Amino acid sequence: MEILETKVRINGIELTFLRQEEIPGAVAVETDECGREEFAMDDTDEITFVAAKAVALGVYGQRRNGNPNCSNSDVHEIWNLMKQVAGM
Repeated sequence: MEILETKVRINGIELTFLRQEEIPGAVAVETDECGREEFAMDDTDEITFVAAKAVALGVYGQRRNGNPNCSNSDVHEIWNLMKQVAGM
């Protein structure tokens, strides 16, 4: 069974992950606070992890060094959700 949409609450913010059917491997992430942002989830782990960090910045905020204000496992949780919805 393919996941086309999933909703989660992380750090008090509701995130909706949506598969973009018209663009294979693309995921849209919606929040009430940040609106909608689309990410191309190709097979390159480096690029997809950067997309997960961008979502984590919106959810957790930013440290002085520019990284998300969360643990690496929190970013991996978001990354895994994005990859599941993208069908990777």
